[in-house]
Amino acid sequence: LQWSVTVQLGAEAELSPAAMRATMLVSVVFALGLFIGAPLGLSTLLHKGGSQSVTGVLVEGGFRAVILVGYLLLIGQVPNVRRLFRYHGAEHKAINCFESGAPTDVEHVRRSSRLHPRCGTGFLVVVAVVSILVFVPLGLLPIWLRLLCQVALIPVVAGISYETIRALAKIRRTTFGRVVLVPVLSAQLLTTREPDDRMMEVAIAALDAARADDAAVGELVAAS
Repeated sequence: LQWSVTVQLGAEAELSPAAMRATMLVSVVFALGLFIGAPLGLSTLLHKGGSQSVTGVLVEGGFRAVILVGYLLLIGQVPNVRRLFRYHGAEHKAINCFESGAPTDVEHVRRSSRLHPRCGTGFLVVVAVVSILVFVPLGLLPIWLRLLCQVALIPVVAGISYETIRALAKIRRTTFGRVVLVPVLSAQLLTTREPDDRMMEVAIAALDAARADDAAVGELVAAS
């Protein structure tokens, strides 16, 4: 949601701190309603086996995945967001090129994949799966209590998902890693597009700046 709001404002418009805080608050409320409240409500209404059941949590998780994919497809129709997704693809190409050891110039970046295992989109896929596993024991609780517990467990789900996607990235070149990463990488087809050369130049410049900052921090740590 914040992607959509920020991009629609345009590059020339800057949000004040108060407006940014308000945008963040609305984004959080919207995300909780869309990805926790809505799946729970749909599961309660449509699952014939009863809302207080383990299968109810599984159905809820299925609805959450469908809503996530639908949301990404929907915002991908916005012209400015599609342009943002092209820069997203350029970012992935640049980091894939760098991690492969090839020179980070446009020619080599162009040949690289626009999919990367440590992407935020892939993180959302992992979150969807981990949330099902974490929330299953809550299936027998009353609806109101289950909702409160799910909200309270969001940091746990996020932490497990973060460590999971880091671990998957380390084994991405193994057979098991390639298989497990299929849904993680496939989801990025929704949030990345092929960039043009200018976009790749921006991504390369951003990568170079990040590497320069890392080098400066390393020198400060070594000198202290």
